Amino acid sequence: MKITAISPLNSATPQSIVDLISTLRSDLVVLPGFAENIPAAAAIQKVLHPGTKVFLESGKKQSVTPWLVSPTEIIGMPKQIFAQAPNAENLRQLESSFQGRTFKIRHREVSFILCGEINAFNTDGLAKAEIQLPFDVLVNPAHSLMGRWHILGAKLRALSVGRTVVHVANNAKGSRSPTTDVRIYHDGAPVGVKERNDSTAWCTFQLSA
Repeated sequence: MKITAISPLNSATPQSIVDLISTLRSDLVVLPGFAENIPAAAAIQKVLHPGTKVFLESGKKQSVTPWLVSPTEIIGMPKQIFAQAPNAENLRQLESSFQGRTFKIRHREVSFILCGEINAFNTDGLAKAEIQLPFDVLVNPAHSLMGRWHILGAKLRALSVGRTVVHVANNAKGSRSPTTDVRIYHDGAPVGVKERNDSTAWCTFQLSA
């Protein structure tokens, strides 16, 4: 299974993002959470190669929907449930949402946890409640570059033990050399090949069969 996570700068246009996606032959392409320059699902669908699926979040700023797009269908997912420290009800809702956010891609169970929902987990990778985690690959699209990487980095690394974790954010600050815009971890270690052009950075990782 091949994964590519894309972090656009604020200077990226929707068309430049679509053009990049059109060149990719990954099984899963991950865009960050909603931003004004994220392309429409229909525009992305037109350029996908067979077997490629793309995560994106689109809609109006205060009411966005996450989607999984393939050449043949566009599937909506449950929306983000919380952004900061969750309470017990939030965690129950998150666990329930996995049913609508988990997909089989190349024999892997891939689940999506949106932006601040990563706060459901401690830095040791354990959930803050006894919730079930039905995934081989966990994808965490964020709306903006995250702070407190001494906490978040440790959390993503721990979550990836025995699995793969993808974190990607919009680079709204326009920095040309951030280190936290796109990260992929596998079995407790950072992995993937990172590339960039004038308006976008992306990281690709090939999971073994």
